[in-house]
Amino acid sequence: MTPHRRTLLRILFAALCCAAVPIMLLKQFQGLEGVFGLNDKAAHALAFYAACIALFVVAPRARRRDLCLIVLAAAVVVELLQQFTGRSASLGDFFAGAAGVAAAWAPGKIEEIRRRIRGLPDRRDSAPDAAGASGSPPKSEIVGL
Repeated sequence: MTPHRRTLLRILFAALCCAAVPIMLLKQFQGLEGVFGLNDKAAHALAFYAACIALFVVAPRARRRDLCLIVLAAAVVVELLQQFTGRSASLGDFFAGAAGVAAAWAPGKIEEIRRRIRGLPDRRDSAPDAAGASGSPPKSEIVGL
């Protein structure tokens, strides 16, 4: 797949995800989570977890922390906008959404901490072009001892 086509697919995916949020704010979708066997809080957590994962896919080079902050800001906006659609804003719904964001962010952060404890290089620093630019062989090819 060409880089241009991949970029176009990422933009389309992001647009579809962004269009889903205002549609789900409409009053006629209130209670829809019950059809799937979820309560309101679980639906919020799942929705914002999915939003984070979607952003991780769409913007792989962006810092995950920044993407999570964007989703948390969206959660605040969603709760504020619900007041104008005949639904009620809820701090509990925001915290449920924040739990979904944390569930998406935590595995990557835990792996980053594990790598640091084990003394492995940061994955961002070990890009293939970084080793070639320095002129020295990668650490795995150094022989001696």
